[in-house]
Amino acid sequence: MASEKGGQRRDLTILFATRVTRAVGFGFSAVLLAIYLQARGLSPTQIGAVVGVGLAAASVMGLIAAYATRRLGRRGTLAIVGLLMAICGFGLNLTTSPWLLAAVALTGMLGSAGTDLGPFLAVEQALLTETTSATGRNRAFARYSVSGAVAAAAGGLIAAFGTSVARDELLFLLYGCIGVVTGILPLFLSPREAGEQEAPVFGNLRPLIGLTALFALDSLGGGLVVRTVIAYWLHLRFNAGPELLGPAFAAMSLSGVIAF
Repeated sequence: MASEKGGQRRDLTILFATRVTRAVGFGFSAVLLAIYLQARGLSPTQIGAVVGVGLAAASVMGLIAAYATRRLGRRGTLAIVGLLMAICGFGLNLTTSPWLLAAVALTGMLGSAGTDLGPFLAVEQALLTETTSATGRNRAFARYSVSGAVAAAAGGLIAAFGTSVARDELLFLLYGCIGVVTGILPLFLSPREAGEQEAPVFGNLRPLIGLTALFALDSLGGGLVVRTVIAYWLHLRFNAGPELLGPAFAAMSLSGVIAF
């Protein structure tokens, strides 16, 4: 029993470390992405297309990740998610072609919508549920949300460094390195947390249809005000640069902590 609890604590530590590390990258990517793409020569329409592809891919990849846990387990799935983030960061650093950037967006790891959209979310939340007791579950989820918001705020502050294309390239190189780290960390999870390979991915869908419709309607509106779009609009409308937008978005993330 003691060893089992010790294993659960270690798994939670790894899960939170992965969450925090990724959220830092998402924090500065959300601020810099559209401004960086504009500096790379993309038009507003092309930028919108890349961001839209990234948002759609993040949702679809969530379903794919849920299925992948049956074949690869949760450790393997989360490791691949980290690899996708690495591909995204290195791709943004290296390419200027709109088509290649759209291909990079297909990883679903642009981070344009903040810390809670991507193929990792369902896998991590299921893992969080299994590594906590029923009485401590609400506290664990609150800590999961708070840690992501605080780390995203740190990423927003880092975004203030991205005042030129050369600096943005360095930050997206860092983004790729963060992806490598978040791909390695899950490999240290306990084998028992790898997931039940024969468990069904989806159960009875009927009770979920109404809830899914509600989430879809909410996401339709939310897609118009994702962080990257807001940052880009402020940049175009008020000529606000990363040195102002970064701290502003950091303050927004910290203010959201109050809700938790």
